[in-house]
Order: sequence, then C-alpha cells, then structure tokens
Amino acid sequence: MCISSQAGCGLGCTFCATGAVGLVRNLTADEIVAQVMHPHWTREGLPRPASVAFMGMGEALANPHVFDALTLLTDAGYAGMSARRVTVSTVGFAPNLARLVDEHPQVTITLSVHSPFPQERARIVPLEERFPLARSLDILDRHAATSRRKVYLAYLLIADVNDSDDHLAALTQLVHERSRPELFHVSVIRYNEAIGAAPDHRAPSSGRADDFVRGLTARGVHATRRRQLGTGIDAACGQLHGRYLAANPPVAAPVDTELIPVTPVRS
Repeated sequence: MCISSQAGCGLGCTFCATGAVGLVRNLTADEIVAQVMHPHWTREGLPRPASVAFMGMGEALANPHVFDALTLLTDAGYAGMSARRVTVSTVGFAPNLARLVDEHPQVTITLSVHSPFPQERARIVPLEERFPLARSLDILDRHAATSRRKVYLAYLLIADVNDSDDHLAALTQLVHERSRPELFHVSVIRYNEAIGAAPDHRAPSSGRADDFVRGLTARGVHATRRRQLGTGIDAACGQLHGRYLAANPPVAAPVDTELIPVTPVRS
C-alpha cells in the first residue's frame, strides 16, 4: 500500500505534479496511519497490506509526524507491521534521515538520486542546495555498514537530461564509493508525464531504460528497472496531484526545515 505524508509538497522537484501543488499541510500521525488502518481496509475478509511505502504525496521526512506514524504502524499492539515491510522514500531531508536510521533502523529506505552531478541535481531537486546528496549518502553509508540493511537509490530517467553515458558512469562511481556498495541497489524508473512538471521533461524509450539498467549491472552495480503501475489514472511516480485545486491553487506554505520536537507515542 502506497501512502501519503503531506497534502501537496513544498520541495518543488521539477518532475513531480505534487510539487506543483505546493505544500498545503502536513498530515497528522492519525491521518497517515488511517490510510492503512481505516475500517474500510481492515474489515473482515480483506487481506491486510503486506507492506507499506511512504511514496504518495509529500516528502515524508519533512513531516515530523511521520515518526509517530512509524511507531504506530510497527507497534505490536496496534498495526503490528514488521519494520522491514515499511519503506520510507525521501529526496534527502538529511536531518530527519539521520533521525530515521537512529530510531527506526529496520525500516527500508529509498533515497531519490535522479542525478549524480550536484548542480544538475539541484535543478531537478531544489532541496540539494540545502541538504546535498553527499550528506544523505554519508548517513546511509554508515547505516548500511552498521545495520547491514539494503538501501535503495531511486533514479528517475528523463530523456536528454540524466540518461547519458556520463550519467551512467558517474552513478556507477557514486555507488562504488560506498563502504558497502553491495548493499546499495539502484531502482531505475522512466519519467511519467505529470501536471505542472517541467515542460521539457519527457520519458526515454523503454529500450534506453533497459540499456541504462544493463549498463549499471555490467559495471557491478545492483540495479533493476522498477515496474510502473498507475499511469492510466495519473497515479504513477510523480503524477499525484490535487486536480480539485487546479482552478484555485493554494498559496504554498514555506518548507519546514526545522526539526520540530514531537511528543513520542507511548504504548
């Protein structure tokens, strides 16, 4: 089950329809967990979700309530999910990434890379200017070495932007520089057309995506091409957008980059 952590998003990544909405607000821990535990999903006869991924709307680690939500989802007295069946995806909100690996070391982490070159990545993922990719990779490097948990690096392939042989070589080097490169797995995704995304972005051919994955594996990098679902209903990676907001878009709230203390949930 793919769940959201925010209504909209304030990070403004150029490939993402949610970023075009702007940040409306953070979801509360109750609202986040309800996406999994609502009676509609837990009624008799329905299977419980085998896994949960924070890959819906919003930057999960920009919302401090996500930590309480993780506690509830993995609490044996409530949702009772294995932490290893929960994935948190982030574009690199480094301070709370460090908190995540400290407080929830068994949660699976996906870090969005999208370019191995800092200046180019900053154009695609503006948060790079505040929290560089190198900082997040250092955190995950230490995490992989101590926890021996696999880390996933998401790479959204955009035609004529980040799909060249130079990108392939630099991404390979980025992985090989890790202390435990065998624990880093690159997940390659073709760009999906999205409302409000940069107009010059377009998807590479399916063949080019396959070639990029083969290029990584030939260079000793664990890599796969992610299966893509939901494009028919604008629900694939980067496509989630509040259509009802299109006529009267909200004023985007400022990105909350402070570590806001939150009282932890007590069992």
